[in-house]
Amino acid sequence: MKSVTSLRLRFLIASCVVSLIGTVCGISPKMALTPPVTGQEVMDEGPVAVDGNLTVVGCRSASLKGRNSGVVKIYDTASGNLLRMLTNPKPGSNNFGASVAVSGGKIAVSNGADLVYIFDLSSADPQVPLHLIRRPSDRHYLAFGSPIALSGKHLAVGSVFPYLGTDEKSSVSVYDLEGPAPAVPVMTIYGPPPQHPSTPEYFGYSIAISGDRLALGAPRHNNNKGAAFVYNLAPPSPVPVAELYPPAGSPATALFGWAVDIDGGTVAVGQPADAGGPLGKVFLHDLEAADPSVATRVITDPLSFANAKFGRMLALSGDLLAVTADHTVVDPSYSGRVEVYDLSVSDGGPLTLKPAVPHSRSFYGESLDLSGSRLVLSGYGRIEGYDLASNNPGDLAQVYRHALPGTRDRAGQVVAVSGSRVAVAGRNESYPSESQLTVYDLASETPQVPLFSLLESGGTSSVHWGIAMEDNRMAVSISGRKVARIYDLASSTPSVPVLELTEPTDFVFGDTLSLSGGKLAVGAPSWNGPELNYCGRVYLYDLEGSEPTTPIRVLENPEPSSNGSFGLRVALSGSKLLVGASKDSTGLFSQGLAYLFDLSNGTPLAPVHVFRPETPVKFGYFAASLALEGDTVALSDEKHGHVLVYDVSGPGVVALHTFSPFAPDDSFSKLGGSTLALSGGRLAVSDREPDYSSAGTARVYDLSEADPEAAVKQLDSATPGAMREFGFSIAIDGDLVVVGAPGDDGITYDNGAADVFDLSAGPNPPFSLWAAQASLIGEDAEEGAAPDGDGIVNLLKYAFNLPADGGHRFLTPGSGTSGLPASGLMTKDGCRIFRMEYLRRKNSNLTYTPVISSSPGDAGASSPVEPALFFDIDAQWERVIVEHPVDPSLQPSLFGWVEVHSP
Repeated sequence: MKSVTSLRLRFLIASCVVSLIGTVCGISPKMALTPPVTGQEVMDEGPVAVDGNLTVVGCRSASLKGRNSGVVKIYDTASGNLLRMLTNPKPGSNNFGASVAVSGGKIAVSNGADLVYIFDLSSADPQVPLHLIRRPSDRHYLAFGSPIALSGKHLAVGSVFPYLGTDEKSSVSVYDLEGPAPAVPVMTIYGPPPQHPSTPEYFGYSIAISGDRLALGAPRHNNNKGAAFVYNLAPPSPVPVAELYPPAGSPATALFGWAVDIDGGTVAVGQPADAGGPLGKVFLHDLEAADPSVATRVITDPLSFANAKFGRMLALSGDLLAVTADHTVVDPSYSGRVEVYDLSVSDGGPLTLKPAVPHSRSFYGESLDLSGSRLVLSGYGRIEGYDLASNNPGDLAQVYRHALPGTRDRAGQVVAVSGSRVAVAGRNESYPSESQLTVYDLASETPQVPLFSLLESGGTSSVHWGIAMEDNRMAVSISGRKVARIYDLASSTPSVPVLELTEPTDFVFGDTLSLSGGKLAVGAPSWNGPELNYCGRVYLYDLEGSEPTTPIRVLENPEPSSNGSFGLRVALSGSKLLVGASKDSTGLFSQGLAYLFDLSNGTPLAPVHVFRPETPVKFGYFAASLALEGDTVALSDEKHGHVLVYDVSGPGVVALHTFSPFAPDDSFSKLGGSTLALSGGRLAVSDREPDYSSAGTARVYDLSEADPEAAVKQLDSATPGAMREFGFSIAIDGDLVVVGAPGDDGITYDNGAADVFDLSAGPNPPFSLWAAQASLIGEDAEEGAAPDGDGIVNLLKYAFNLPADGGHRFLTPGSGTSGLPASGLMTKDGCRIFRMEYLRRKNSNLTYTPVISSSPGDAGASSPVEPALFFDIDAQWERVIVEHPVDPSLQPSLFGWVEVHSP
């Protein structure tokens, strides 16, 4: 037998493994959080579409659900806040977001090849498509849905590029989204036959809808001179309203119709001219005029710049017209510009918008749209918004941004968790650097979609974040900026700081942070004393006091030494403060130590205890990681491979436990390689290099157990064996554990990620345990055995949640939680579909391969054309649905089955 394992790491499953310290439950991540950030993604941000308060941005190369699977980002037009991110419903397909359109609360998204999705933001689950429109099976096109347009109930989908050697013509299909069959076109408009078989007319290369009127361009018509056509969609069949052509004397390659837009009775047609041609133009036509084919106004490139392709993109809204040109006088190398016209004014020049820093091939204005007075446009790595009705219409009003360029962001070097919210940040190693801190809400409908991101440019220095979270409060510091900011995550503007703390004399103010009970401890390990460099200090703030931005305490290094780095780690719990100085050299060089302060006693600036290594060694970096909860202290001793736990409730300190989860570290460079976190009496410990392989590992200990030094959970990397540096950082709150993996290359080199684990989820037993629980022994316990004589082998019963003692049945579609795969024919959105549904045991070692064939044997077998859809049932099971479009006239019978494979 054989099997296939999904690469989607979403929900926790446990299986028993044997380690050197005994039997530990190994846990796979509930989900992996990977900031949707790549240079390629940013380059491909756009197209854009705007309607009122909704701005929609396609990002076809984003890899949130697989390489280049694509996402669509929805912003509030006025504020720039990210409202929602639509992920690819079929992760196996690429380029979701290649084309977008919006009207009211409905959004159309195309992959530019064969699928168009319709989403309704007012539906119960806006993430689930309302309709799925497929390229007709009898049509032969390379780019179905490359252009799309949406207005009210009308959706227009272009099929511009027919296969060469076929009789197909370019066409535009129109759908009635309020009709009885919204996925079936109500009309299809065909272009003229190409004058040359190898050169299509590009009929429908650009399309636009306003009310019942459809405008479309055919820039390759008539040997590349071009044309545009306008239709009335109200009757049962499209009625031509106007045919528009370039005027006499136009260049041979005018490309008239390369871009079109329509608003009411006005049509704008772009004529960019081809490379080497004359100036580009935009023609305005009035459909209510006696002869709408005659342009009422012709607008020429105001810069008179040859080859600028003025008019290759345009947008029209009322009296406002925006036009893109490739070249600028400042930088004639595709940096781009956008000219904005007020058509109500007969004289006066346009408003010229250019990139803030023009550079080669920035393609400023590559996509643009107008809604009222709001203009949104895209360029390389940036989506900009302008309010053309403001007093300063040329001033940038918004930047719609939820990603940043570059590799080596190393997200996961710093992590924090509080309740359902998780913060993940990196320390970008590239110069000039730009790094982000990303916040997720795991309780949201889309937990792997960021709630918001904070961006910070490092200039010529790297960006180092510090994070602390408690309830709805998040403290963030940027080392080197001399600032710490406080955010209210429950507010309507969670990405806007409510407080800002500064320390102008301390360069590394905020290297580490800790929150407890409204108090904030800020470490400054590089602070220079009067005579000593980098001896360090710690600032303490009362965020709920009358002066929250003024420190209530400043703790100096009790045993100052050069490079002592007092404050390199801080942990605050109630009135107790634990401060690490892992580079302290009062004994041996960088042997390290830690201090415990009681802020409630009469001498809060003096430590009540000093923790020193039992066996000091040079470069020992004792207390490089630490944790504090109530009266429990945990400290790392990496050189000896130990984690030490103390009870500090009494007048003296009591050593409770010595954990030895990792091999000793003999290197000089692994400062902070192990990390610790405490919550609810559970200690989470991680190490990015347990065996110098960079694979990383993490374990959880329950300090209330009879044997607290035996790990109760082992946390496994989302990609075992990969050089992810899994375990570089760790955080725990309740049942949630977050482990950083800054070396993750899932999107781009060292982009980084964080794995989330839920300690409360039940395990998914391996086959051997399932067989033992069913009292199967000997040959009856083998995967291929069928001991009850029903013909269904054990492996299939284990795979599809069937009882081991027989009584098998087929799965009840939509609701069943046990049974063999169910299949059948159905009609969906006007198309005939072969549908197969089955259960899948999550994160098991099984492989499930759905197969559809015209015969019951292997002859003619093929995997389904459409990617599978996955729906969660519980922590152990998910429902899988495969839908395969069929033509009954060509396929009178179909058979479907699921192959289950085990290693």
